[in-house]
Order: sequence, then structure tokens, then C-alpha cells
Amino acid sequence: MKTTKMMKANVKHYMKVLEVSDYVALCHEPELTEQACRACRNYGRCWTCPPFDYDVLSRVRRYAWVLVVGAQIVPDEALRNSPSSPTERNELARRLIEMAWKQCTEPMMRAMERKHADSRLLCGFFACGECSAHCARIDGRPCRHPELMRPSLEAYGFDVTRTTSELLGLELKWGVENALPEYTTLVTALLTHERPEEPAAERWELTL
Repeated sequence: MKTTKMMKANVKHYMKVLEVSDYVALCHEPELTEQACRACRNYGRCWTCPPFDYDVLSRVRRYAWVLVVGAQIVPDEALRNSPSSPTERNELARRLIEMAWKQCTEPMMRAMERKHADSRLLCGFFACGECSAHCARIDGRPCRHPELMRPSLEAYGFDVTRTTSELLGLELKWGVENALPEYTTLVTALLTHERPEEPAAERWELTL
């Protein structure tokens, strides 16, 4: 880091409720996401990642509604310009996303999942937190905690870029050289049988 000054980031949620059939028609691009997934080291090595041994769309279409949530993580100027290398920038970005998920987005989404019977949360970055260091799939064994497994939107074939831009009004931003992007976006979704209400909009402040 270039400075020891206390640095902060603000988190704001953007939300959209729509019917699953409309979301599939607008944003389901399995060929596009499969190509990206194949380039990932976890492809075929983690039970939250493709290829799956079930039909993804059949599982998604069990539900009638989807609540899409985007957490916009905005670093202050000191934090944005603090990385001293691209590697440090990437690590800091991941740290910010993890903090936003654990402190802000996950509690809200888990509460929504508990509230709606037989709903399904699609988690994004932290789809499998119990044993992700060595998934049982690597050894050809079934998931140790299937009740906790939450695949991501991308793993299920949804185009996150289109999701954020067309449904949430957020363009994805990318860092350059030794600087964080203007903001980072973490996208999650909740599949439900009945129409979910949008949680109250709140803002959070993260301190590093």
C-alpha cells in the first residue's frame, strides 16, 4: 500500500424484481458464460461450477420470481489509489468484495432466503464457503454440504454484464494499472415461488 491512512468504501444495493421467464429471456447466455467458465481453474473441480449433472434451466424454472441485487462498492480516493502493483490491486479488490458480501449483502440475502420457503440464493463470488479449499468433486465424491451450496449466476449461464446494465443500471468497471476501478459490483440473486419484496435500501461504510 502507498499509505497507512485509514481508507474507506461505501456500499449501496441496487435491486430489481422480475419474473424468472423474463430474466431467462433477457440474460441467459449459457454459451457465453460456459466459455468463460472453461478458462477458470475451478471448472469441473468444484460442485458450484459447471459442468453440472442436472439441467440448469429446469431447476431455475421451478421458481416464478427472481430478486436481482447488485452491491456497488465505491472506494474513496485514498483507497482507490493505494495499490502499488496490479497484483495488489486485484487482491485489494477481492478483499473489498469479500467484506461487502460478509458485512452487507450476505446477511440481507440470507434473511430473504429464510423468509421465502424453498427459495434459492445464487451467491456469486462466495458460492461455497465450507470446504472450497479442496472440493470433494476433485476426488470424485459428492458434495459434503449440499444444503449450503449456492452456485453463481454465471455458473447457471446468466450474463452478469447484461444483468447489471439492463436491470440495475450499473456498468461494470475495471481497474487500470495500480488503481482500483471507480466502483466494483457484486451481483447476487434470489429465486422464489412468490413475488419477493425489495429489502429497504441502505448504505454501509467499510473501513480498511
